[in-house]
Amino acid sequence: MAITKLLDTIHKGKASADHVLVLSIDIKGAFDNIQHSAISSYLDNSKCPANIVNIFKNLLQNRKVILNTCEGPAIKDQKQGCPQGTCSGPALWNLVANEILQEHWPINSSIQAFADDFVLVSHAPTRVQLESQNNESIAKFSIWTSKNQLQISAEKTNYLLISKLVRGPTIRWQGERIKRAHAIKYLGVYIDEKMNRNTHLKAQSTKATQLYQNLLKIAGKSWGVPLNHRRALYKTVIERVLAHGAVAWCLEPTVRIARKLSTIQRPLLLAISGAYKTTSTAALQAQLVSLSKPPIGHY
Repeated sequence: MAITKLLDTIHKGKASADHVLVLSIDIKGAFDNIQHSAISSYLDNSKCPANIVNIFKNLLQNRKVILNTCEGPAIKDQKQGCPQGTCSGPALWNLVANEILQEHWPINSSIQAFADDFVLVSHAPTRVQLESQNNESIAKFSIWTSKNQLQISAEKTNYLLISKLVRGPTIRWQGERIKRAHAIKYLGVYIDEKMNRNTHLKAQSTKATQLYQNLLKIAGKSWGVPLNHRRALYKTVIERVLAHGAVAWCLEPTVRIARKLSTIQRPLLLAISGAYKTTSTAALQAQLVSLSKPPIGHY
């Protein structure tokens, strides 16, 4: 799992008593802006059978965008973008992205990606070394983006510093300074600079409150959606949203995390059970277990 791999890399850097920097890279419209010429070039250099390569090339050739106007159809050649809504779209992007993933990176630096979500992780004993490593990595990444006519959003690209350093390294991307963040979101999971899961739990609490308020709009204590339908909504939608990425952020749950999850879960359990507000959280969770679904934090 990509998020687990990222956390393992961070912990490895921390174990060496170094300062760890996680750079989250945002590519502007990656799937929409990748050039067909670049895809064709990578296909030619791949080990894909010639007949499959020709199928993909034919798929990308002679594509046009037509817009009907009052003065007649406006036609423009489409020379960029992965085909949307197909299994081949992500595969073609991965073919292009694979080049930068296989590059040789500075010492104690590594890169990983899930689709177009790139993360550079590096660690070093001093701020100066950390800054040097990252700027070298950025220069290498910039060569790849320029080659494929892709652009980085400096506004959405930021870095997380896991260290006791008060002053972080100065990281620039083509002259623009990259901002330091107290937490970054990767594949739906928040990672904060203290690695204590607080930011993620707060985000989950906010999300749970929104889900609860939405549920109240269609289900009161004695009206609206039947209880069995509420439970189905909870099991298939709400609980899956709240437990997203739990294999990474809740691998070793503490008592504090379990209490926080119970607090998040309580109003939702009241809404799907029709129980009195004085009912204990433990009793509500026991009822959920009796319905063959263990409560969050009790897996």
